[in-house]
Amino acid sequence: MNAPAAQLGFDFSSDVSHSFALTFGAWHDPEMNAQDWTSSLHVAARGVANVDSRLLPFFQLGIDTAKDELAEVIARHGNVSVRMGKTKVVAEDFGNQDAFFELCEQLTNSPVPGIEVKSRDTRQSKMSAVFVEGVGTLIARYWSISENGHIAYVPWKDRIFLSSYLDDMPVINAPYATWKDAYCADKIAMSGKGVASVPTFKLGGREYVRTCGTGFRGMEYGRAWRVVPIADWTGETYSYQTITKTWDDGIRERGDDRGLVVKVRGQLCVLESAIEVYDERPSATDSIARLLADRANEVEDDEYCDDEVDDDTDDSDEEDTLEAHYA
Repeated sequence: MNAPAAQLGFDFSSDVSHSFALTFGAWHDPEMNAQDWTSSLHVAARGVANVDSRLLPFFQLGIDTAKDELAEVIARHGNVSVRMGKTKVVAEDFGNQDAFFELCEQLTNSPVPGIEVKSRDTRQSKMSAVFVEGVGTLIARYWSISENGHIAYVPWKDRIFLSSYLDDMPVINAPYATWKDAYCADKIAMSGKGVASVPTFKLGGREYVRTCGTGFRGMEYGRAWRVVPIADWTGETYSYQTITKTWDDGIRERGDDRGLVVKVRGQLCVLESAIEVYDERPSATDSIARLLADRANEVEDDEYCDDEVDDDTDDSDEEDTLEAHYA
């Protein structure tokens, strides 16, 4: 490191080892053929009669809808493993979605043996899922920015019950001017096997980078990640290329950037934990689209480009140190 970490203004991580990798395919839906689906839905249909009466209508409709969808795919000689395995069966007639969310809250506050519930609520969206062994999972989603939602059914325990970086993620209202210029998804995506030099913003005495953003109906939202010096990180580290491979392999949840190495003011750092930030939408001249357009119009000389992304052909001592972390 070129300077003591204490001079960088970063927050320090704990001494707990960070390992978020699961087995191959853990974050993928199971790939099932027509026989697998038929068997799973048969088992679910037999078990649904024993489900809590408050949940029974939702599960029954989900199973019936899945059966109808499966029959249609088979009749069309479609690819069942693709059509059914990667597109969740969605029933539009589940009824009052608010009632389902309320029921999930009741089951969370007063657990029932054999029923597993998980909920997540951010300013942008709300999600509640219920799993019953041998019957399957109901997943309700609602997006506040578009004011629509649905309830889906699958005859397995959905991956939503895995531990996620989104669980208990802080949602913070902060002025857009504070975090707008720290957008760096484009720089990270272009870094490949190297390290992107990224801008940061400060919030609550901690330093963050912003990796995505959306705007809708007068609001602007962003996903930001707290950064820590690489010397204070005790888990796996990744380049953009290697972390996206873990997503494709189902080893890590897609979008989970924990352990991604970036460079902040010349120092190697790691993305540690995510927050959601939001604010009233700025003017059109202050949006993400305008920010990216301005970047595209900049004339970047060779020196600037070299500073933006340090590729794996760099023979400096600093790059050698990074490669050791990847090994």
